[in-house]
Amino acid sequence: RRDRLRLSRRLRRPPDLLRLRPPTRLPGGAPATTYLELRAERGCNARERVNGFLKHPTVQYQHDPVTKPFRIALTAVYEGRDVAMAVLGRPSGRHNADGQTLELYRFAAHPKRPANTGSWLLSRCCRWATLEGYDRLLTYAGVQNDNEGTMYRAAGFTHLDTTTADLNEWHSRSGRVGGGTYRKRRYRRWLSNHS
Repeated sequence: RRDRLRLSRRLRRPPDLLRLRPPTRLPGGAPATTYLELRAERGCNARERVNGFLKHPTVQYQHDPVTKPFRIALTAVYEGRDVAMAVLGRPSGRHNADGQTLELYRFAAHPKRPANTGSWLLSRCCRWATLEGYDRLLTYAGVQNDNEGTMYRAAGFTHLDTTTADLNEWHSRSGRVGGGTYRKRRYRRWLSNHS
C-alpha cells in the first residue's frame, strides 16, 4: 500500500521535464541537446499551434498537417523558437486502444535544429507517458525520403514491421486525395512497469 501511495504521489507531481543547463557545444560547433527546452501544448488553442507548426513551409511536413484531437504535444524549443514537435494520443487502431498504449501521431522538425533533437524529444515523450501510467508507445514512420528510423532506434524503439497501404482506398475524409501506395514502418517502445 505504501508503494502504491508513493507512486500515485509521484504521478500527481508535475514531471521534471525541463532541465535547463548551460549552453554546450559538441565537437565541430554543433549545439548539444542540453540547450533544448521542453514545452507542453495542451488545452485551449493547442491544436491551432500544433497545426501551425506542421503547416509551416520551413518544416516541410509531408503528411496531413491537420492533426486529430490529442492528449499532449511536446515541443522542443531552441533559442526561443520551436524546432521539433511530437503529438501523442489514443491509438488509431482499435486493437491497440487498451488504455495502456499511447501513439505518437505526428513528429515534425525544423531543418535547422540541434543534432539529436529527435531522439531527445522522443525520450521526453517516453518519460511523460511513463509518468501518466502508459505501458507502451507506438508510432508509424513513412519510408519515403530515405527515412531509416534512426531517431526511433536511438530512443530505444523496436522496429516491428513494414506495411504498404493502398491510397486508392482512402476515402474516410472529404477532400482526401488518394492514389498510389504508401510504405510505413511500425515501431514500439515498452515503458517501465507500473504494477
